[in-house]
Amino acid sequence: MKYVTLITLFFASISGFAQRSEDLVPEEAISVLSINNINLLQKISLDELAQYRFMEELHHEITDGSTAGWSLKDSGFDFDQKMNVFQGGTGDYFVTGMSFGIKDKERMFTIFDDFESIASNFSGVEMYASYFNRLAIQGENAIFFRIWTDFDLVSEITDSIWYSRGGGYRWEYYDDEYEGEYYEEWNEIESEEEVIAIPPPEEIEENLVTGKTYYELLDSVEVAMNEIYLEVFAQKLLVEKRNLKKANAEFANQLNSNSEGSYFVNNTQNFVNSNEFDWMQRRNPEVYKRMKDLYNGNILSGNFYIDDNTIKLDLKAQYGEELGSIYEKLGSAKFDKSFLPYINEDDIAYASFQADYENAYDLIYDTGMSIVTQSDREDMVAMSITFDILYAFLDKETLFETFKGSAFMSYKGIQKVKTKVIVFDYDEETFEYIEREEDAEEDMPVFTMGFATDNHDLINRIMRHSQRSLARYNHENASYLIEHENYWEITNGMLGSVSMYIINKNGVFILTNDENLAKEHSNGFGSNAIPKKRMKAARKGGSVYAYADMNRAIDELPKEMFNHRENEMLDVFRGKSGTVELTSAKSSGTKSDYALTYTFESEEDSGKYILDLINSLYVISN
Repeated sequence: MKYVTLITLFFASISGFAQRSEDLVPEEAISVLSINNINLLQKISLDELAQYRFMEELHHEITDGSTAGWSLKDSGFDFDQKMNVFQGGTGDYFVTGMSFGIKDKERMFTIFDDFESIASNFSGVEMYASYFNRLAIQGENAIFFRIWTDFDLVSEITDSIWYSRGGGYRWEYYDDEYEGEYYEEWNEIESEEEVIAIPPPEEIEENLVTGKTYYELLDSVEVAMNEIYLEVFAQKLLVEKRNLKKANAEFANQLNSNSEGSYFVNNTQNFVNSNEFDWMQRRNPEVYKRMKDLYNGNILSGNFYIDDNTIKLDLKAQYGEELGSIYEKLGSAKFDKSFLPYINEDDIAYASFQADYENAYDLIYDTGMSIVTQSDREDMVAMSITFDILYAFLDKETLFETFKGSAFMSYKGIQKVKTKVIVFDYDEETFEYIEREEDAEEDMPVFTMGFATDNHDLINRIMRHSQRSLARYNHENASYLIEHENYWEITNGMLGSVSMYIINKNGVFILTNDENLAKEHSNGFGSNAIPKKRMKAARKGGSVYAYADMNRAIDELPKEMFNHRENEMLDVFRGKSGTVELTSAKSSGTKSDYALTYTFESEEDSGKYILDLINSLYVISN
């Protein structure tokens, strides 16, 4: 009997240390979405799955017709393992992909039917390729991924090779390439077939065919660099076992959760990899290093759970001690209830924000100065002087009496308004466009926003000065500032024809385009304000609170109001029902906790709602 027990324990230990799908999440990953309970998604069709942004790399494989009518349970995936979608990079190269367990390899390749087996340089690893995508299988797990090199790095190497070969200034190249003799040569070269081996970086130039145009050379360098970094990536992950679980303790800790899924974003690495700060790194390296140190340890992580018709997402924002001390002081603000009467019971969505800027003022100043004083460049010195003068002479009592740190906004819905548009008619006789104005009707979101203040007198004085300035203009669509008994009106303040209104009393400063609020309810909506239950929820909601009725909030918003990325986030919620509520706890030490609760009213598969939430988080993190 003891031998049976020993054998059982032996196999249990092997199982405990066996590689899992999360072991194939690379250390380069910046954001990871893990679905811990894939059983929730079994009924989701693969065609539906392909429409999600976080599955875009698999889109071609799923939508080629080979899996029509299939659901995820037909995929050959191991439903006892996590499915992990990730994106990230090192600054030199970027990677996106997905890791998962395999139950039935033959079934799985009906999805990945475009992949062909290629030679593997790694023992125990099967490699497959489809265009720029790769699929690596190690044991009972797989990683589907794509690598591409930072374009600035590709351009830098291409320029170096181009000029070393005597190539002319590339921006003047178009003038040459259309000359007859050279143009024929260019076309001839363009038709060449070329296979580039996987060289080490220093041999890139030696392996590239001469006689190429600049942009052909650019493409060749990019392909070669992608192959190099693909090998580097695979070597680190599949051979050296350098994964995110080993590199980041917070991610490793999340893997132990019993939630339906988890969310992880390394904002520190996002900062390091961001091209937006390249100019600062070159111009003020000391300032950049100080900001990098300040941002160290900045991680956003969370778990989501399903309970009947409710999805709850617990979010934890982590940061270093220095930022933590600021956030802790900011989070000590008391809830300001002065704006609650200005939120109507029929408002679709509203949010409040509380921050104790006065308490954190000195710490914010010290931190700001520790950044700008790192450099002796003129602009940084000028900024240091400005900060010191403002800190010394600014009347803090007046500042924080005017802006107390509490703010709110609400959204009522869409309203049709009359406006004017400029139309250009083409005159075929004169070949000119004739400009004319015509009446039109547009959708306008009705909103209200404001902040708490105890300095109405100063604000009114500023308004009257502005009134004098605007009075100078007399063109047809000019905006004027008009003082009424209980509110200010900005004529033609929106869409060139709609008035905006300002309410400055009762401890709030409000900007709105809700005419009814300004003219009829400048003291608040009274009994028509949000009910006491919702007021109580807002007061207990912490420094950040938001509430939205999904039945109306998203569907009524015209897509034309938002850019492509914003619409991607909103589209997954269009047509959905229920409510969303965001609450926050007090910041403490090096973290802040938030909770997002999504209560839906639908018989639709709950897995669909999980995917909607994951997709929104993925789009935001990208």
